[in-house]
Amino acid sequence: MQQSADGHVPVQRQKNGLFPFPRTRYGILPYYIDSHQILWGVIETDRVGPVIFTPAAGTQDLIAIKDEYSMTLELSKPVKDDIHASFLKPFVGQPLRDEVYQQVLNGLQANGYQLYFESPVATAIHEVYEEHGLDLRHDQSVMVKPIKQAYFKCTSADKGDTSLCLWMPQLRDIMAIQLKHTQKVEEKIRRNHGRVFYEKGSWVTLNELKARYESQKLKLQQDVYPPLIAQVMAQFQVNIKHIDIMETKLKPENGFFAKPRASLASSFFTEQSQLFNLFF
Repeated sequence: MQQSADGHVPVQRQKNGLFPFPRTRYGILPYYIDSHQILWGVIETDRVGPVIFTPAAGTQDLIAIKDEYSMTLELSKPVKDDIHASFLKPFVGQPLRDEVYQQVLNGLQANGYQLYFESPVATAIHEVYEEHGLDLRHDQSVMVKPIKQAYFKCTSADKGDTSLCLWMPQLRDIMAIQLKHTQKVEEKIRRNHGRVFYEKGSWVTLNELKARYESQKLKLQQDVYPPLIAQVMAQFQVNIKHIDIMETKLKPENGFFAKPRASLASSFFTEQSQLFNLFF
């Protein structure tokens, strides 16, 4: 992947003439070993109804640069009314996706802007800070290196089938981390547009993850869920499965993150300490 000196990824048209739309979600799933248990840094949320836990993750922002001016646009969210480029005013309030996305990027490029996607690591770092509270923007001394990485297929409530790339740093201490608790209004999931939900940074054990899944499944008391809820519950179950695999590999008797067996080919782990060092 070609990157600029500051880690931004240049946006290039595809062979069909359209601009690519990022679908891979990047995030950070921190963990802390406390005595004989592992605490996982996740987000508690009721975004679509059931109260679940999920890793902090998101897609790359779009960065447009012209001379000394730079603007950042969040994909799938409505174009903000404080945007400085007058030629984009007709798009204010419209979600930055589909045809609007193509028109906005065409307009930016035609007006001399250089287009970049935010670096994957930068995306992961600001997502975990905004949603969970772990702040790695300026100081990463809390992490034990090397950093591990997992990559697997998943389903996103607002983007459908996609991929998830997670960096998983072990933390030396978690006492000073100020967990976030924010109220949000849905702007990305079309079927839930305008719905108020919350996100709360949390430290939980694997058993607590499993117990939450079972309690929410029981609370729903339905064999067939509405499609969006079914999608989110299925992904919650998949997340638990992956964390279970990770925790097994973290047990001292198995060695930290031993290479996965062939049966675990859906996820793989690599050391990524150098990748973090590229940007900080």
